[in-house]
Amino acid sequence: MWRRWFARVDQVWLEVTAFLSILFFVFLADAVFSDFVPAFMQRVLGSPLVMGIVMSTSSAAGLVLDLLFAKLLRGTSLRRMVLYAIAGCMAFGTLLMFATVRPWLIILIPAMMVWGLYYEFFGFSGQKFVVDTVVRDKRSMVWGVMFTIQSLAYALGPLLSEWLLQFGDRVVIGVALVMIFLGVFLFLLLHLPTREPTIDIVDVTLRSELSHWRVLFLHMWPILVLSVLLGLVDATFWTTGTVVTDELAKQSAAGSFFLTTYMIPSLLVGFVLARWHIVVGKKKRAEWLVLLNGLILAGMFLFHSVWWYLIVVFVSSFLNGIAWPLVNAVYTDLLARAGRERKHMMGLQNSTSDIAYVVGPILAGWLAQVFGELGSFIALGWIVAAVSLFLLFVTPKKLKLPQTEIASWE
Repeated sequence: MWRRWFARVDQVWLEVTAFLSILFFVFLADAVFSDFVPAFMQRVLGSPLVMGIVMSTSSAAGLVLDLLFAKLLRGTSLRRMVLYAIAGCMAFGTLLMFATVRPWLIILIPAMMVWGLYYEFFGFSGQKFVVDTVVRDKRSMVWGVMFTIQSLAYALGPLLSEWLLQFGDRVVIGVALVMIFLGVFLFLLLHLPTREPTIDIVDVTLRSELSHWRVLFLHMWPILVLSVLLGLVDATFWTTGTVVTDELAKQSAAGSFFLTTYMIPSLLVGFVLARWHIVVGKKKRAEWLVLLNGLILAGMFLFHSVWWYLIVVFVSSFLNGIAWPLVNAVYTDLLARAGRERKHMMGLQNSTSDIAYVVGPILAGWLAQVFGELGSFIALGWIVAAVSLFLLFVTPKKLKLPQTEIASWE
């Protein structure tokens, strides 16, 4: 009976299930780390600004890996990439365990760098899996399922972390490590596809890649800035927001849902966008959404209530969740026009997230030090609103690429 059932199931979805079964437990562990680490580091380092600076080394390492990916990892199989990601996650948890005994920078900074590297490997492995395994007409559905599963893990992780924290820091890290071991068990048990890559990645130099990025930036900068704004909001929630969650949890049980409330809308926005079927005006719509998001965050000061903060977070996250796919759709339009040199644009697009997570923790830490943790969200809201308003006035109707110059690249 089981053989007949498996024979009827699309092979692609069997491979998707195997891939996501492994990653779910590792993403859940990473979500626990993401909630635990900023508050832990602020506690042991004694300053939100220092915490932000140390955490930014994570994304700095990820940015370097983005630049060197094609040179260092060309030809690496999907299975090996997933193995690198899991090994990095385990190494990060081990270093954190040492840091609970000796919270020295000589331990914390390498831990942050390992965190940034293994998270990039997760991103690379997801892209490689979809490109090498999934046929074109199913890629959007598979990306949607992967995004939903990841969002579910990052919605559950903060709740689990807040509950485990009552038993001590080492218990939080220990449970996360157990989840990683579950991922390792599934990695050894389940089969991951080992097909050859369908995209040829040519060798590049750091200098030439930065030169290509400069040319593309001059023509794409409005959408790149918008990506960084969205990333800054996300980075603030996953740094200062974890500290706010701990503070609000002391005031009310509802306060422990601060980060989970931020993740819930990401499980819903896919259905909204499917009904809207937006084809034109994606840039302007995204900019209006980010502008409104900034004003919503700035409105957090209106009422001093845990429930009001949760409402603001939910609405802010919902607006961000709709803006992100619209921005990605703009990138897709540009990629389609970039031809065979789209790999440079993909690297530039990925770098915006790392830049946001380099700048975001430092900015969030400085704002928290000046205005307080909750005040940092209000100040960030005004910054996001101001930049979005500027973009609305200067963004052209269509972003034009230098096709002649792109065609000359080798």
